[in-house]
Amino acid sequence: MSWSSRRRTIYFGLFAMFLLGIFYSSFYSFFYKPPTCFDGKQNQTEQGVDCGFPCSSVCSFQTMEPVVLWSRVFKLTNDVYNAMALVENANSEAEAFGVPYSFKVYDDKNVLIYERIGKVDLLANSTVPIFERTIVTGERTPQRTFFEFSEEIKWEKAIKEQPDLFVKNKELSYDNGKPRLNVTIENQTLKSFNNIEITAIVFDKEGNAINVSQTIINSLPKSSSEDVVFTWSEPFVSEPGRTTIIPLVK
Repeated sequence: MSWSSRRRTIYFGLFAMFLLGIFYSSFYSFFYKPPTCFDGKQNQTEQGVDCGFPCSSVCSFQTMEPVVLWSRVFKLTNDVYNAMALVENANSEAEAFGVPYSFKVYDDKNVLIYERIGKVDLLANSTVPIFERTIVTGERTPQRTFFEFSEEIKWEKAIKEQPDLFVKNKELSYDNGKPRLNVTIENQTLKSFNNIEITAIVFDKEGNAINVSQTIINSLPKSSSEDVVFTWSEPFVSEPGRTTIIPLVK
């Protein structure tokens, strides 16, 4: 083979390799999809399907289910009640937002009086009160409650922390037989907070919740405090033993 023939062969081979490279690159970029945390597959270094590092979702087998400590109704007046469920998320590194729930109240004949479909945030290592206010029952008497989460909880890595708000100066008194609870909420941090939900739970001497109330502090500036008053229109059903105040920044 002459030199000119060999040169043409070399040029042709190089050109063919160039075309093959373009074809392979186009084929690869068209059909190859890099792994993500939303592709429905366990890849990368995930510990499960789209969960575990490097994804923000936490695998369900790495978490504990939230515990409903109790749920019940509390009488306000003759036919008006409040209801509350107290839920504990014991996961120190996992939180969930917008978790759907169902809260039902039944009468003494096991007939549904009230149902609320809502959503709640479960921050890491927190106890969350879920409060339903002013349930009008008419002539029916609430007998029991039923609270449940209606969907599988999707846990995320915990990044949001509740601020350290201190509860001070709790004082339970009576005004013409009507209970009144005064407390002070203190913000010792260097950050201001808005929309703080304050829940009061009154327990009897056996540790049973006998009434609840809830209010909102619209704004609590840094290094400040706010006095909060809870009142009830009727006496408690039994003698109170202790009170618990739960502040949550919404």
